[in-house]
Amino acid sequence: MSASSVINKRHKAVTPFEIIVFVVIFATVLVLLYPKESLKKQVLAEKSNYALTVMYLKNMLKLEPQNTELMVATAKAAIEQGNIDLATELLVLLKKQEDPKLAYSLKMIQFKILKHQTIHESNTTKLSSLESAMKTTLATIIQHSKITKEDRIYWFLEALRLKEKPLALLFLRPLYQTDDPFALEQCVYLAGEIKQKQIQKQCGERLLKLPQTDRKKWLLTAYKFYTAMGDNIKRGEVLKELVTLEPSHQEEYAKVLAAVGDFGQAAKIYQILFQASIDMEVKKQLLYKTIEALSYGKKPQEAEAFAIAHESLYQNDEAFIQSLIKLYWASQNLPASRRLSLRLLQEAKK
Repeated sequence: MSASSVINKRHKAVTPFEIIVFVVIFATVLVLLYPKESLKKQVLAEKSNYALTVMYLKNMLKLEPQNTELMVATAKAAIEQGNIDLATELLVLLKKQEDPKLAYSLKMIQFKILKHQTIHESNTTKLSSLESAMKTTLATIIQHSKITKEDRIYWFLEALRLKEKPLALLFLRPLYQTDDPFALEQCVYLAGEIKQKQIQKQCGERLLKLPQTDRKKWLLTAYKFYTAMGDNIKRGEVLKELVTLEPSHQEEYAKVLAAVGDFGQAAKIYQILFQASIDMEVKKQLLYKTIEALSYGKKPQEAEAFAIAHESLYQNDEAFIQSLIKLYWASQNLPASRRLSLRLLQEAKK
């Protein structure tokens, strides 16, 4: 079967306006913009009207039936148009060329044909077979070294869609190794999901060294990264700056400070939040956390003084008083624990 017979096999219906536009453009370009390199540039720049592009390329192929570059372009445009029959026929012809330079383009066309077929397949067995073929194709595509940045993003997203996360990370590797911000950020999340902690750490550290226009966004990314890594010291450093931009993270910052042993600073933050809160239930929790931080920070007298100053707010809350007794006992503040225990006994006798 010749290329001419393939491209004449099916004709898609177009509007009268498209026909007129096609004839005018084709005639004008052919006459005024020849030689063929200029002609190709005009055609391949078209990214919206794929029906017209396919018609255009088919006519060009009549002039150059052995031009593999045009055949590849026609196949890609045909897929975008939904003309899978034409794309498949051209793929068969291109494979017969046995040209190593076409290998990557052929794999891309093959993958997109398979993807289009999955969209219209309802049989679960056939769908599974098509998706398996797509995964196999992806695994061969990753071996091609001359993949553009735009294509790498496309393959990364397709690998994610097919739940091939390790492969998705491989497609990103040349990008995050050159400090591409998007690739580094995706690397942090994806490497974490597939337990590639060393890669996640490398991407996270490189990400934080980049100039950052949206500082809050980058700090949130860093916070999630160090949380996943279990690094409370770095997490605290990030939160220290983050709370200046987003005060809602203050309580989390206090919690991290307590986790690394800075109970004094944690207590100060809890006290500020306690004084500012008007929600009595939230206020109770912050009161407890303040006393807890002071107690474990080896400041028992300050802890008890703060408790005494505010106990009246919750003097009838037996569960809360019991919690304070346990806290004082655990932190070895026995006088405070005894005082509250006696108070509970006196209330019980009433």
